[in-house]
Amino acid sequence: AGQTTFFPLQKKEEDDTLAEKEMEVSFIQRPDAPKLDSEITKEKHQPSQRLNEAQKEAIESPFGPLLVIAGPGTGKTRTLVERIIWLINEKSVLPRTILAVTFSNRAAREMAGRIEAVLAREGVQERPEITTFHRLGLKIIIENHSEFELKEQPVVLSENDMAYLFSRTAKQTKCSGNISDSSSLEKRIISLIEKSGDRIAVPEDIYRQIDDVFGHYAEYKRKHELIDFIDLLLLPLSLLANSQKILAQYRQQWQHIFVDEYQDVNALQYRLLRLLTPAGKDLFIIGDPDQAIYGFRGADVGYFTRFEDDYPDAHMVRLTRSYRSTNTILKASGYMISCCALADKQELWSEISGSPRIDISQLPTESSEAENVLKTIEELIGGSSYFAVDTGRSGQGNAGDISFGDIAVLYRVHWVGDSIAEALGRSGIPTQRTARTSILDNKGVKAALACIKLIGEPQNIFHAENLFYIGIPGLSKHSAARLINTLPSELSGNENIFDWLKRWGRLPPTESQAITNFEMNIQSVVAALGCKDLPKALERAALAMDIEGEELQQPHWLPLIQGAASCTNLSEFLTIISLGKDADFYDPRVEGVTLMTLHASKGLEWKVVFIVGCEEGLIPYNEYNKKADSNEERRLFYVGMTRAKQSLFISYAESRKIRGRRVKRYPSSFLADIPSNIKNSKAPFSWKKARKKVNGLQLELFK
Repeated sequence: AGQTTFFPLQKKEEDDTLAEKEMEVSFIQRPDAPKLDSEITKEKHQPSQRLNEAQKEAIESPFGPLLVIAGPGTGKTRTLVERIIWLINEKSVLPRTILAVTFSNRAAREMAGRIEAVLAREGVQERPEITTFHRLGLKIIIENHSEFELKEQPVVLSENDMAYLFSRTAKQTKCSGNISDSSSLEKRIISLIEKSGDRIAVPEDIYRQIDDVFGHYAEYKRKHELIDFIDLLLLPLSLLANSQKILAQYRQQWQHIFVDEYQDVNALQYRLLRLLTPAGKDLFIIGDPDQAIYGFRGADVGYFTRFEDDYPDAHMVRLTRSYRSTNTILKASGYMISCCALADKQELWSEISGSPRIDISQLPTESSEAENVLKTIEELIGGSSYFAVDTGRSGQGNAGDISFGDIAVLYRVHWVGDSIAEALGRSGIPTQRTARTSILDNKGVKAALACIKLIGEPQNIFHAENLFYIGIPGLSKHSAARLINTLPSELSGNENIFDWLKRWGRLPPTESQAITNFEMNIQSVVAALGCKDLPKALERAALAMDIEGEELQQPHWLPLIQGAASCTNLSEFLTIISLGKDADFYDPRVEGVTLMTLHASKGLEWKVVFIVGCEEGLIPYNEYNKKADSNEERRLFYVGMTRAKQSLFISYAESRKIRGRRVKRYPSSFLADIPSNIKNSKAPFSWKKARKKVNGLQLELFK
C-alpha cells in the first residue's frame, strides 16, 4: 500500500491541449479528501449531544471492564476517542495514566491526531500514550534495556533482516530450518506460549524449544544486541511475567487501558494485556468479532468472545447504527455472514438511502470482468478517456458526486488485480495500487537502507554483514562472502568497519580501490545526517550504492522519502521502517482508483466498491493446496462488502487464466446466501456477445 501509479491518458495528436488539462485534473488533490496525519488541523471538538444513545452509554460507562461490539461504520474510533476525552474532561483523569493500543500505525496516528486537536485547544499539556502493540513493546524494552542486556536504542530487525539472518544462521550451523516470514515464526512462538500456562520462559529458551537453528538465531541476536518483531512482544511479556516490581510500576503508570480491534489479538498480545489489566482495572475493549481476519498469522477471535469470562463484572454495549453504508449493503453483508456470525448483524441499521439491490455480474473471462469494471467506472464518472468518448460509452455521472478517489477495486489475491490495472491504465484512469510485495523488498531500497544503517552504526557487525551480502559496488561476491565469514571473529568491538578493512588488507587492489571509493561516496551521506536532512541522506545512500537517479523517481521511493522527512533523527526513521507496514503509507488524498486486497482494505471506506474474482477457490481461498479457514474467509468477504458506502458491485468470471492455463470457474458459494430480492444478478457480456462477425471475419473482443 502506498505505491501510487498514474497511468498516462491516451490522447489524439490534435487534442494535445485538452489531454494535458485532463492529466492535470487527475493529479489535483480533491478538496474533500481527508488530510494526512501531518496536515490534521485542530478541528472544534464535537459536543456529546451529537452522539447516539449507544455511543453515549459506552463513553459515559463507569470505570471497570467494558466490551463494545462495534459493527462496520458504527463510529468505533470516534467512540474510543470520545471516551478518552470524557475521562480527561469530566473525570479529571490525568492523560499520562491513559494507554490506548491498536494494530496499525495509521490507526494510532488517526486517534492521536483527533485527541491532540481537542487537548491542544483546551490547553492540556499532557498527552495519553497512543500506540501499537509493537511500539508499546519497544517502549518497555528501551525503558528496561539493562534488564535485557541491550543498549538503550537496540537495532530492530525488519522482516527482510530476519529472513536473511535466519537463512545465514541455518547455513553456518548446517541445520535445517525455514522462516518464510515473521508470521510463520510468530505462529510457532504463539503455539509454545499457549502451551506454557502461566509460566513464561526467557526468549532464548523458547527459541531452543523449536529447534537448534532457532536457538543459534536467538544467540546471534543477543550477542549483537538485535531484536526482531517477535521480541517486541516476547521480551516485555517475559519481563512483566517474571518481575512483580516492574509489572506493578506499569500497572500504576497506566490505570486506564483501551484496546482497539480486540478481535485481532494473538496469544502474546493477550497475555501482555492480561498482565497489565488485573481484575478491577478500567479496561475499554472495542471491536467486531465478525471482522476477525488475521487467524493466518496467529490472531484468535476466541479472546474477544470470552472477554466476559475473563472479566465477569464486564459491561457490554453494542453499536448498531452504521454511518457508512446503505441499508441494502448492510442487509446483503449481514445475510451473507449470518450462518457463522459471532455478533448479530441483523441488528445493524442505517438511515442512508441508496439502491435497493447490489449488482452481481457474471462475466466470461477475467478480461471481460476488467472491461465491465472499466465501463461501470466511466459511467459513474461521466466518461474519463477519449476511448470512452469515441466508443460512446461515457456516462453522465449517474452516481452523484463521484471521483476516482471515491472508488476501490478489491480482490482476494494480488494477481487477480492485474487485468483490472491493465484495463484502467489503458483507458488513462489513474490508480493507487497496493504493493504485491513490500516496498522494502525492492533491491534498490534494500541497498540504500543497508548503506545508511551501517553509516549510522559503523561498528555494528550485523549491518556490515548485511551490506556486504547485498553488495558494495565493485566488490565481488566471493570477497563479500569471505568478509561475512571473517568479520565476527576479527572485528574488534568499537572498530569502524572501514578502518578494519584497511587493516585487514586481503582484498585485490581493484576491490580495495572500490571500498575506498565507496567510503568517499558516503561522506555526502554522513554530511546530510549531520545536518539532519534524512531525505537527502537516503538519496545520497542510494547513489552511493550505484542506484540511478531515475530510479529514485519511481513510486516505491516516495513513501520512504516522505517518511524520512517526518523524522527527527536516523534512529527514529529506521525504527519506523522496521515496524511499519506498506498499508501505513496508503494516501486517501490520491485522486485515483484504489486497487488492493481485501485484507489491506480493513479500516478503509469508499463510496463505490468493486469486489472482483468472487469465485470458488478465490473467495473462499483454496488454491495451490492452500485451503483457508472457511469462516474467516466469510468474515474477510464481509469486511470487503462493508467498505462500500453507496454502491457495491460484485463479479466473477466463468473462466480465468491461472498459472498460464485457462480454468473453468464457478461463483463463490457465499453469493447464494444473499437473498434474491436485494441482489441484481446479470451477465453484461456473454460468450455470444463476446464475438462479432464483421465482413465474414470473427473478432475476439476478449482474449
